[in-house]
Amino acid sequence: LEFPDNMITEKATILDNDWLMCPVCIDAWQSKSVAGMVECPKCKNAFHNPRYNEKCFL
Repeated sequence: LEFPDNMITEKATILDNDWLMCPVCIDAWQSKSVAGMVECPKCKNAFHNPRYNEKCFL
């Protein structure tokens, strides 16, 4: 899940500095990840990480 997957179109939602929300099941979880993709711990769907910055991985 380090880099974005162009086959996936949905993006997780930032709630604040530490929390993301799943657009499918509306669950929220703590995440400080800056990787390209994140996985919802409840429904296990993968989403684009809104905090991803490709410059962090160059």
